[in-house]
Amino acid sequence: MAWCKHSNGKEKTVFYRIFFPLWFLGHLISNINVVMEVP
Repeated sequence: MAWCKHSNGKEKTVFYRIFFPLWFLGHLISNINVVMEVP
């Protein structure tokens, strides 16, 4: 049980390490696009 829990937590960490930078980049790019479109 403890090992299963630990493994699951590890997988979540890896998921966030991959997903968060992608989301951050997408957010940054969309913000840049909006700024460029305004003027």
